[in-house]
Amino acid sequence: PAAGAHGDRGLAFPTAGEPSALVLCADGTLVTRELRDLTVNVTSASDPGGQVGVVTAVYYTELDLIQLNGAVREEEAAAAEARPPVVVARGVSPGELRRVRELCYGDWVVSGPWLGVVVTVFVNVDVLFDDGAVCRVDWGSAAMANLAAKAPDRAYVPYRNSRYYPGKRVVAGDHQPSTRVEGTVCKVTTAAVLVYWLASAHLGADRGRVRAGGVGDHCFFRNPRPHGCRDDDQTTRAEFERSVCVAEVRTTVDVLWQDGTRRRGVPSASLEPFAGLNDYDFFPGERVVVAGAGEAGDVDGGGEARVGVVRSHDCRDHTVRWSWLKPSSPSPASCEVECGDETVSAYDILRTDNDIFYGCVVVRLPSPPGSSAAAGTRRQRNISWVGYVSDLCDGHVQVRWLDGNTSKPHEKEDHQELATTDGGVTTTLLIERQADNNREGDHDSTDDGIQGQEDDGGGGGDPAEEAKVAVDAAGASVEDLLRFLQFDVVQSPSDHHYPSDMEQGAAVGRKWTKRVQNEWKILQNNLPETIYVRAFEDRMDLLRAAMVGAAGTPYQDGLFFFDLQLPPSYPAAPPQVCYRSFGLCVNPNLDKSGTVCLSLLDTFDGEGPEVWSPANSSILQVVVSIQGLVLTEQPYYNEAGYEELLGTPQGARNALPYAENAYLLTLRTMLHLLRRPPAGFEAFVEGHFRRRGRLVLRACAAYMRTGCRVGSLDGEARAPPARSGERRCSKGFALALAGTMPQLIEAFVDIGAEECEQFRQFAVPASATL
Repeated sequence: PAAGAHGDRGLAFPTAGEPSALVLCADGTLVTRELRDLTVNVTSASDPGGQVGVVTAVYYTELDLIQLNGAVREEEAAAAEARPPVVVARGVSPGELRRVRELCYGDWVVSGPWLGVVVTVFVNVDVLFDDGAVCRVDWGSAAMANLAAKAPDRAYVPYRNSRYYPGKRVVAGDHQPSTRVEGTVCKVTTAAVLVYWLASAHLGADRGRVRAGGVGDHCFFRNPRPHGCRDDDQTTRAEFERSVCVAEVRTTVDVLWQDGTRRRGVPSASLEPFAGLNDYDFFPGERVVVAGAGEAGDVDGGGEARVGVVRSHDCRDHTVRWSWLKPSSPSPASCEVECGDETVSAYDILRTDNDIFYGCVVVRLPSPPGSSAAAGTRRQRNISWVGYVSDLCDGHVQVRWLDGNTSKPHEKEDHQELATTDGGVTTTLLIERQADNNREGDHDSTDDGIQGQEDDGGGGGDPAEEAKVAVDAAGASVEDLLRFLQFDVVQSPSDHHYPSDMEQGAAVGRKWTKRVQNEWKILQNNLPETIYVRAFEDRMDLLRAAMVGAAGTPYQDGLFFFDLQLPPSYPAAPPQVCYRSFGLCVNPNLDKSGTVCLSLLDTFDGEGPEVWSPANSSILQVVVSIQGLVLTEQPYYNEAGYEELLGTPQGARNALPYAENAYLLTLRTMLHLLRRPPAGFEAFVEGHFRRRGRLVLRACAAYMRTGCRVGSLDGEARAPPARSGERRCSKGFALALAGTMPQLIEAFVDIGAEECEQFRQFAVPASATL
């Protein structure tokens, strides 16, 4: 619930059909709250730009327990349901308790040399019926299928805890009132367990799943306490122990924050779980490489990628302090750090394929046969081969084994290696609650001299220069019409994505041909000024489209190419579309492989007018939709389900870095296109950047100097007036721009773009930023 006199944590008991719920607060007080005021599993903080931490150790956990009031007799049921739950005990250690079910979903289990995680637990339920009979209901039986709760489950969380527990009122039988029999659960036993085996002491590891537990769990005291947990009617009823329910969990943990600081003994109540990490969040100890290094044909050059280790990450500035690792490091568990640290943009580095991370469950593989270590290793009766990553110290992996020992495997046994399960299986990410004075937009707009200075494109520039820009912009569209038509029919290119999928005229007839010719006519007469299409007379099933990124988006002045193919069943089926990505993911809807995710293409969920209609949809609608619905101002929210994050702290925290990186990738796409323009569009690509290259560089300079938000510039790359409280672009973004500008300047100068040399003052050699 919302913070109030009794705190902001508790266990809610909603009533079916009611807009409110009874809440047992952490201090034991019972209050009523509207359901809309309750929050469950909060994953955001008051500060959208707050740094994230990872739990590295748990000191202790305390539990507060309640008893959910039930009744054994039928006549007592109504009164029992009306009574509030009873506080049984506070500050109980988990070691004093045993769960109703021995195993629960997400538990780690070991069987001989195998490590696994529980996926499903099947239980048998003993029911004390109102007539005094005790019957066992076996899992998988028809009787179990007909067993149901007498009242709505208050604390049951699917997959987390047991639906049935001693003291729970149930109804057995079918849905006919005459055959329904009521009773009380008196015992729950585990009948079978489905386990997903993740790793072997001999064979290594596979991927894992998530663990569960916490508030809402049902359990017993190992040594029963006199808290009224047993049935009082001992003369006429079978005696059974009632379970208690976990209402509150208090844990003290150690946290490693992204900036490299460690806090020990942090109360869990001061932290909030966080599940909104983006690709530009890094943690101390992670291994990273320079983005693009070693990729064939990449504009940044080739060569073997050097690996570094993260020292700290500034989540506001999107900068990372790192150290290089010596190339001789032999394995993910072993490394040697070179002296000296460097600060780079978070957009200029990528994580390595190494998936070892804090909290990751690992197994130690056996020694080679015949070695001395192998001769002395016996694993059949111990679990010392299973552990979890407790720290990443200067790139070294520190593991705490289940026998209580801690080691850095490579230091003791160089011949042994680690095999990891999923890196995120047991990792808990937390974000610290921040004071209101640290909300976004409050950071200084003049940090490091990059922001707050007047820019050529930031307003107030030379009137003569602005007039020249206006003339250039006005004349550009006329020149395009004279030199490169928006629509034309030419010969098919050899580099089309669908070159040989269908020969001309195969499996098509006059009706198909007439429809395609009609599509050509629609395109010729209705294309927007920033979309260009080529059809092919020798391959009527193919098209190629080019789009200019709109002002006010991260894609401003960029060029984006799409190859289309009309299937033989067209228009019954939509066209196939492939984006020329150069291996860069500039948008959630434009995959690196070239897949375009759009409802109109049946590659994304949609309904009504969003999906393809043979009678009403057209190629024009496809290309306009891509430009208008995909290449948008805030592409982060294009990801499936992310539109719900609009206006939330998590959305605000991640939308800005996504837009900044989308702009950087758009610049890299420009360089790729200048080196390898699509066939038939060579003159168009060169002419576009010869006219607009100066404005692309002007936009980069505006972002670096004024710090304005990405996508806020007008068509002439002029920055808007600064607004109080508006979130600005990051220092990491400015660093990445400074490293990219030298390549842009050289590329634009090579094609004859004018007035580009003046921007060298903003650029630094790429090597200086890495």
